[in-house]
Amino acid sequence: MLTQLFTTLVEESLSKYSYDAELAGLSFTVGSESDGISLMISGYTEKLSVLLEVVLNRMSDFAVEEKLFELLHDRLTRAYSNVKMNK
Repeated sequence: MLTQLFTTLVEESLSKYSYDAELAGLSFTVGSESDGISLMISGYTEKLSVLLEVVLNRMSDFAVEEKLFELLHDRLTRAYSNVKMNK
């Protein structure tokens, strides 16, 4: 759950940047896997390395706003609870 929370927070914190990247034909996803974190960067341009650097820097120097943390933590907790209740 913590890995998923972290990856969601990172993606959310980069949402403004990801919009500009999409306009330039680039995209990225940060995901939670059973054995760690996945990072996928795609597109075909010389700016791909810049996007990778921005995402990696954000992941390594990440600081979260308390309100955003609480919002996403609550959303994720409810999602897990719903899955648990449906089993």
